[in-house]
Amino acid sequence: MRTTRLVAASALSALLLLPMGAAARAPHTDASVSPAAGFTATITTKAYTKTRTTTVKVGATSVPSGKAITGFYLSENPTANPTSSTGGWKVQPSTFALSDVDGSHTIYVWARTKTQVSARAQAVTFLDRVAPTTSSFDVTPVTSVVRSVGVTFTSTDPGGAAASGVSKYAVVLGTTAPAATSTAWKASAPTTVNLTGTNGLKTVSVFVRDLAGNVSTVASDTVTLNMPAPAVDLQLPAYTKSLTINVDLTFTDGASAGLAGYVLKETNSTPAASATWSQTPTTFKLSNTQGSHTVYAWVKDKAGNISAMDSATTSFDNIAPTASLTISTASPTTDRDILVTGSGNALGGSPIVKYAVVDGTTAPTLASEWKDTMPAGLTLKVGNGVHNVSLFVKDAAGNVSAANTKQITVTPPKPTVVFKVTQRTVTSSTTVPISITTTDPSGTGIKGYFLSSTDVSGTLTAATAGWKLVTTTFTIPTGDGLKTIYVWVKDGNNSVSTAASVQVRLDTTIPVATLTVTGSPGTSPVVTVSGTDTSGSGIKAYAITLTNTQPDKDDTLAWYPNATDASNALSLATGTQTVYGWVIDNANNISALVGGTSSKSVTKS
Repeated sequence: MRTTRLVAASALSALLLLPMGAAARAPHTDASVSPAAGFTATITTKAYTKTRTTTVKVGATSVPSGKAITGFYLSENPTANPTSSTGGWKVQPSTFALSDVDGSHTIYVWARTKTQVSARAQAVTFLDRVAPTTSSFDVTPVTSVVRSVGVTFTSTDPGGAAASGVSKYAVVLGTTAPAATSTAWKASAPTTVNLTGTNGLKTVSVFVRDLAGNVSTVASDTVTLNMPAPAVDLQLPAYTKSLTINVDLTFTDGASAGLAGYVLKETNSTPAASATWSQTPTTFKLSNTQGSHTVYAWVKDKAGNISAMDSATTSFDNIAPTASLTISTASPTTDRDILVTGSGNALGGSPIVKYAVVDGTTAPTLASEWKDTMPAGLTLKVGNGVHNVSLFVKDAAGNVSAANTKQITVTPPKPTVVFKVTQRTVTSSTTVPISITTTDPSGTGIKGYFLSSTDVSGTLTAATAGWKLVTTTFTIPTGDGLKTIYVWVKDGNNSVSTAASVQVRLDTTIPVATLTVTGSPGTSPVVTVSGTDTSGSGIKAYAITLTNTQPDKDDTLAWYPNATDASNALSLATGTQTVYGWVIDNANNISALVGGTSSKSVTKS
């Protein structure tokens, strides 16, 4: 039925839009206005409309040079072909009245100048004046303990071919359709809705909108929101020495409504909803009385729900405890590690929980220096003399006692030193390598070394000039003979050790080698070397060579520990040759090749 009406109405509309008399005669062209080649009108309009008067935007392309558009002609008749004298031209139309039938409409447009009419253009719009409908709208469950509830519904757009079709869906609280620009409109059908506000009966409605912008009538259902009330958890310190205490509050948002605030007080009467609710307080001020305090807490959500009461207890104590210390180690002592005993007296009600024993009279600030139990001992600071040893105690509220101080005198033993020459006790050099081993009973560290070629024990102090931080060698006095080296060390207490000493023989005198030959000439001449050492270090080794090059002191193949081995090692060739004799003393001085005593001509037949 609706389609048939569309065709009839369209035909009638086409006739009505023709100029006067046009229905009875064919269109004609005004002799004074001719079509322009390439000159074309343009038109755009909405794809869908729910009113007969639809908006349009018209223009033209390829307008002849120097010409201006003087009007536009709009019609639903594709063969209207207006001339400049046809009635109905408009200067700049922005709307067009469609024929009175729902469905698709084609709008044709021509443009004109003073002398020409453009080619035709067209645009299509769809008129739909019938609103869509919804049915079977249902909200589940009937009573909900959560804000998100399910919705189901069906929608249709009546009108058959003249229906533009459902394009948007909106499920809202209340019964008012949302504005066309509202974000409540969704491209697909919602399956849930979020309930807002306080607990109670809620009305939920659904609307649908077609492409033309027609909105359905409301379809509604109800649901009761019954979400849990909020809950609060209050935590307080067990003890406090300050009236202002830290509080730890936890909010459980049963209704997902958001936090409105807390009330804390020392009475258990539930506050009114109109009371002053604080936004997450972090402290609370107690009433000024020693001993136990109970604090009560409530929380309110933004929906106006007030929680059940929660409470916590703290004890106010601002009276410092006292401490009592005993040093068990007898004074004076040579050991920095001492034994102590002690106790604390809690005067304000909170128990003693921490102990600190220190070398000094100032309470420690580092948490690591406070112990859970009374320490049994203490390592005193470095340094001889009187030490002030103090005990501090701390109660559970954080009050710290005054120092209870006792004295002990420390006299640790002096450092010791062991001294040796690292290489030889006989040397040809005045620079002697040395090795020093120490002990440090005071624990203060070895702070200096003092070396001397004379014993200065009677006058040496920690302040005497000449102390060295590091020493590996010592220069002995010149002049061959026996030398004594003395060494002392000092510790961080400026205690000086007793002397340690070592003796070194300095020998810079070159020994003299004498070479003798027996049985020469003959088949077995014997060459013998001997040596004379006037400095006292003694001959260490012997060598006989066939060249006059002095053997190196470390050449173990050249040197022999006795003269006989050196003679036996000599291998003479047949004929006459010169042999050379060498000796080395214990200071590593090697004889020189002097005169004829250390070289001989030997003939072997």
